[in-house]
Parts: sequence; C-alpha cells; structure tokens
Amino acid sequence: MAISDATRLADFATGVGTDGTLSANNINATGIVTAATFKVGTAITISSGVVTATSFVGSGANLTGINSVSLATTAYGLSSQAHTLAGGVITISDLTESTNSVTGALIVSGGVGIAKSLHVGGNISVGGTLTYEDVTNQDVIGLATFRSGAQFGVAGVGGTITGTGNATITGIVTAAGFTGNVTGTATGLTGTPNITVGTVVGSALTVSGITTVTNFDTQGTLAEAFKTHTTAWNSNGNLNLSEGNLHYNSTNLGGTGAFLNLISTAGINTDLATGQALNVTAITAVNATTAFVNALKIDGKGTGITTSWVGGSVPTDGGGSAYDTYSFNILKTASETYIVIANQVTTS
Repeated sequence: MAISDATRLADFATGVGTDGTLSANNINATGIVTAATFKVGTAITISSGVVTATSFVGSGANLTGINSVSLATTAYGLSSQAHTLAGGVITISDLTESTNSVTGALIVSGGVGIAKSLHVGGNISVGGTLTYEDVTNQDVIGLATFRSGAQFGVAGVGGTITGTGNATITGIVTAAGFTGNVTGTATGLTGTPNITVGTVVGSALTVSGITTVTNFDTQGTLAEAFKTHTTAWNSNGNLNLSEGNLHYNSTNLGGTGAFLNLISTAGINTDLATGQALNVTAITAVNATTAFVNALKIDGKGTGITTSWVGGSVPTDGGGSAYDTYSFNILKTASETYIVIANQVTTS
C-alpha cells in the first residue's frame, strides 16, 4: 500500500520531504533510522550507544565529560587547530605543526613530525629512548644525570664519560685549574698552577706553581734543568729555587767559610708547607783547599735552622781543584723553622 505525504505528516509532526529528508522535533525509535539527511533542532541527546562518523568538523571546544580523546592529524586538522582538554588524556597518533594546550596527559603513540614548539610545564617521563639532533644549545639548570654515561662527538673520536666515572677525551684538554689524580698515560700534559697528580706515565709534564706528586713513575730519560752562576758564591751566595733546585757555579770559590742563602720568588717559607721537605744541590769550582761552604741561610735568615752535617763535623776545608758538591735536605717543622741535613763531597 502506498504511503502518501499526508500519512507521513500524520506520523511525524514536521513531515518528510520528497528528497528523502527526515525532519522531526522528537523521534522515538528502537531500531535504526536511516535518512539521506538527518536534521535535529539545536541539540542531540543520546542516553547510550555509539555515534560513528567518518569526519568531524569543528574545534570541539565545547565538548564536555570526555575522559579520553583520540585525535588523528588527517581527520581533525591538528596542523591548524588548537585543541584544549581540561582534564584526562589526549592521545595523538601523529603530531605535526600544532598549538595544542593540554592540562592533563599528552600521549603520542605515533611518530612526532614537525612542531613549532612543545611547552611542558610539569615533568616529562620517557619510557623508551629520547633521540634529538641538531641541538645548538642545551641549557640545563640543576643536575643532569646520565646513568649509562655521556658521549661527545663521534664515538672513538670525541670523548666519553662512562657510567662509572671514567673519562676518555681525544684531543686537547685545557683547564684553568685542575685538582684530582691523573691516573693512566699522560702525553704532552701541560698545566698551570696547583696540579695534584697521582700516577702519570708519559712525557712533557710541565707544571708551574706548587705541585704535589704521589707515586710518580716515569719511562725513559728523566732530565732536570740547572741554574748556572758566574759570580763566586763567597761574594753572592743566593740560590733562587724558583730557577731550579740544582745550581752550578763555574767561578772558583775563593772564600773561607762561605754561606749559601736559599731564596725563591714567593719565599721558601711560603712555598714550603709545614711537614714538607725539599732537596737542594750546589756544585762549585774550587782552586784552593781553603775555599769551602759551612753555613746555610733560608730567606736571608740564619735563625730557626738546625743543621746537621754528614760525618758529624762542619766543613773546615775544600777540595784543591775540580768541583765540590754540597747537598741539603730541608725539612720544615714550623713557620720559619727547619731541620737541615747537609753534606759536602770533594772531588780532590
């Protein structure tokens, strides 16, 4: 039996159009309602069930009561739209250029493409591997922890710091100040003041300032520079230890009972801490047995020095020719207070 428009108008308050359009103020149906175009007033209320759509148009700014939303770039236009969720979770399968503001949790399950910026006000937790390239500057305020170590540059070319604290640096390391133990092989190691060294094996260790060395081991020839004097020590007995601890005088010693005065740029009392010791060697040419050294001064002072000569006697003569050697082991026991073990060796 044919259903006329009048019959349809009797069943539906607003009627059915001839183009297949269904319009109604209220629809009560337990089955499926199918229409080419479905128009409802200003709102749709669904007590249960699923609403399925192939596309969604709009920003979704007025959606409420949503705990989890899955947004796809191609379907919802994240590249140009701003999506805000007051709470819950936003899951994005692929993120391109966007301005998303998320106050809940942001989960990116797919690849992250091009984003102008990503601002996170709280903590970031990364369960997998975080990889980033072309970082010009990385500004870290606070402590950065690398559990498995850190690598600089290309592996085997730059440098690495292992998780246990071992550092391997390829290239030149320049430090204004360095404190610690240098263990291993050091080649061409040059430092400026206050270098405390543990074990150094290699060559060309140049250190200025106070140097404390423990277990110093060298391989090859150990060379030591010496200071040459041309003025006889009986006229000028100053030995400046800032120029070295070994001094040689090519001019004949002509004085009887001369003294040597140990000095330095800062002063021996300043350079030498209490409980530290130093060794000084002086070699001088002689032309008479009456020329010899029998006294020592430190920083120009002869007081505060307790000198003991090897053999028990203060020198009373020198060698008749060639060279005489004087060595002093100096132990600082207090400020401007020293114990000196002195020794004279004549070669003729």
